[in-house]
Amino acid sequence: MNDDAEKNAVDVLVYGGTAAGISAALAAARAGRRTVLVERGNHLGGMVASGLGLIDVLRPHAISGIALEFKNKVIDHYTQTYGKGSDQLRLCYGGVWPEPHVAEMLFDQMCDAQPNLLVLRRCELQRVVKRDNTVIGSQYLARDTNETRQITHRVAIDGTYEGDFAAAAGVAYRLGREGRQEYGEQFAGEIYMDWRPHHGELHPASTGEPSEYTQAYCFRSTMCVDPNKRIAIEKPDSYQQFYPMYQDLLEDMHSGRVKFLREIIWLNPLSNMKATVNGHLEALTSMDMAEVHLKWSEGDWDTRREIFNFYKEYSLGLWYFLQYDPRVHIAFHEDAGCFGLPPDEYPHDGHWAWQLYVRESRRIVGQYTLTEHDSVPPAGRQRAPIPKDAVAIYEHAFDCHPCRNRGGDGEVRTDDGFQLLEGTIWYRNRMGSINRPSSIPYGVMVPQEVDGLLVPVAMSSSHVAYTAFRHEPIWMATGQAAGNAAAQAIGEGTAVRSIDVGKLQHTLVKQRQVLAWFNNLPVDDPRFEQVQLAALAEDYPEYDAEPLL
Repeated sequence: MNDDAEKNAVDVLVYGGTAAGISAALAAARAGRRTVLVERGNHLGGMVASGLGLIDVLRPHAISGIALEFKNKVIDHYTQTYGKGSDQLRLCYGGVWPEPHVAEMLFDQMCDAQPNLLVLRRCELQRVVKRDNTVIGSQYLARDTNETRQITHRVAIDGTYEGDFAAAAGVAYRLGREGRQEYGEQFAGEIYMDWRPHHGELHPASTGEPSEYTQAYCFRSTMCVDPNKRIAIEKPDSYQQFYPMYQDLLEDMHSGRVKFLREIIWLNPLSNMKATVNGHLEALTSMDMAEVHLKWSEGDWDTRREIFNFYKEYSLGLWYFLQYDPRVHIAFHEDAGCFGLPPDEYPHDGHWAWQLYVRESRRIVGQYTLTEHDSVPPAGRQRAPIPKDAVAIYEHAFDCHPCRNRGGDGEVRTDDGFQLLEGTIWYRNRMGSINRPSSIPYGVMVPQEVDGLLVPVAMSSSHVAYTAFRHEPIWMATGQAAGNAAAQAIGEGTAVRSIDVGKLQHTLVKQRQVLAWFNNLPVDDPRFEQVQLAALAEDYPEYDAEPLL
């Protein structure tokens, strides 16, 4: 690629350096298309490289394609660096929980290895250029030089969590939660789910009415438990602002609802004496914070910066409260006091994660809209019908963090006095969810009206459906499908909405991407391609691949 081509004209442009955006860019570049990956921030990898890891997979054989390639690179890194019998290898859990700096390093290496791929960091989208209703280019501001760069492209892919490129292109989208009447979904709208064992039902206070509130955001930051290395957490300047929220925990401790730190902050050990954290779905007060992020999706970057800082200071303050507040029981002080900031993670960001966990944002209006019903099997079938244009799978339970905070009208008590937060969908045994492994149709990535664009993250779905596929391995798979579709559309000289999806499916299964999940079909099975294509052709109703072998 010469300099002019690199800067001004490419085949495929991907906006958003998330794991999905990276997968899309790699797929297009590997298909021989001149590709540029544009990221507004400093880092590649999104949540995978900012504390989350590549988690949220319930079943074997569910990670495939580029996501599996990345997972295997994680395993190779820990094996080569620390040895086959090392704790570091064990604590990456088969490659799904890398340390953040390791994930970012591997993504960088994968991108650097592609001669057809140019990565532009710290470039912010200013506008999308269209001819009639087709995207043909986009304009960016180089944040370090204030220079403007105009890029023309034959296909664009939106890899952002927020659907920013799609919105700038005039794509119609949804925000919030649909009401129960719109699609007849059990979990739609305002709900209170009693998720306790032997319950699992909706509380009578559930109205099913539409709601602007979506599930809580939080930071999945990384903590260090090495007493010789951890950096002490200092009291944020805004501590008193948040203190009334923290002290609600004293009531939970007194009532016995909270007995351990892990019931407030979800913790999972990582390699090299670290832990990843999360908001706890069962807690009334945790790293999660709902309602505050309402303006994030459509906000400018100044607005988003304010929200980002709110979550950061709230989270650091929560840790400080648990470590030092004199009214907190000493047992919590001792547990929380084991944690500090990691000196070797996020070194240019104050050792705190640089990506806010945007669990849910815009959802485009596409050629097809996934709903709750698309992953709930009808009577007589193990799985829901397989769409003819399947390009990936999702197999997680319906799973939604609280949409409202404690107090006010976002909380109810059951007859036995147990408090529930509005919007939560949670199966303690996630395999017990009413939905089952299902396939994602190509049409959910294709905007209903705008051409020249694919959207593999902010896909077309209801809120309920989104809670089951809002996970990084799934988005890496849809990103890979989008990158291949873009390359194919260019080769066919057609719009992305008009490609031969059957040809795309053949390409994806050759790349060992799962399009229909089976409990006994690993991706390295020599009959993998045969079974995948046969299942699509027959709308195979079972999860046992034996009859197709």
